[in-house]
Amino acid sequence: MAVNVAALRVQLLLTSVVLILGSCSPSGDSVSTAPGVETLVRAHEGPPGSQVRLGRRRGSLLYAVGSLALYVFTYPAGKLIAKVSGHGGAGACSDQSGNVFVTQENQIEEYAHGGTAPIETLGEPGFLASSCSVDPYSGDLAVMNDSGTSGNVAIYPGAHGPPRLYSDPNIRYYYYCGYDSEGNLFIDGGTNTDAFAFAELPFGNQSFIDISGISKLSIGSVQWDGQYVTISNQSGGGSRGKIYRLRVSGSTASVAGTTRLAKWHPHILAQSWIQGRTFTAPSGVYSREIAIWEYPFGGKSIRSFGGPFAKDRLHAVAVSLAPKRAFLNSVP
Repeated sequence: MAVNVAALRVQLLLTSVVLILGSCSPSGDSVSTAPGVETLVRAHEGPPGSQVRLGRRRGSLLYAVGSLALYVFTYPAGKLIAKVSGHGGAGACSDQSGNVFVTQENQIEEYAHGGTAPIETLGEPGFLASSCSVDPYSGDLAVMNDSGTSGNVAIYPGAHGPPRLYSDPNIRYYYYCGYDSEGNLFIDGGTNTDAFAFAELPFGNQSFIDISGISKLSIGSVQWDGQYVTISNQSGGGSRGKIYRLRVSGSTASVAGTTRLAKWHPHILAQSWIQGRTFTAPSGVYSREIAIWEYPFGGKSIRSFGGPFAKDRLHAVAVSLAPKRAFLNSVP
């Protein structure tokens, strides 16, 4: 599958424009729920820094990030329980405690499990933040950045600022990142010639190692599945997507296995999520649906659901496990 890094870069820039316009919406920040679920207060009522909770939500939740709003569903049932207008973004990830991080134009918002108001906001001045990942070993937060002419990876120690910035001289465009269980960070992106690039920042190192052997793959969401680093390639309007499970050794990688997903055809590149035996991702026309597949089996989706996405497009999903159930993304 040919890599069109230039087209993906245009998509990222268009996403940033939508986020800027969405942040200027006169409707303000609000929280709403599906009919008959719960009545929630407005997101910014109460003392500064106070947290708005979704009642007694002790189970797993799915946070979905659109251009215009943040949506919260039960997981894996897919029942909408909250919509936070004005808090859209480009990427999402969660940590071992169920905290969710949402990347926006030039900042990252952190939400506690079941929360609908940020408990912390990290600044990304001068950069467009896209995808993110949390190191299960150290709790560090990695965020992929773009400045318009170049990019980098910002790593926030313990998920707090200020960040340390890392860059690979052979990578110009930075898209997706994912930590493995030992704190090694893997990223994908594009070179100056729009070729696919894949690299590793080993735990404790200051420089990236460029990884060869998988140049025919395409840019996609990067995540650890408990055994392998994976890249999820969307079909871009076709009928099937793929998840590649990679075996990495030094500066070389090979495909250890492939999961084929029927009818995964989002119209925009999006950040997906592997949790145990499920794979969840935005899907459907203009990425206005969410679908769940069995992992690593793939095939047809086992569940799909929509929401109030008529004028929105989804860019990322992340599962937030209840704190007592939070564990590394591995098959239970």
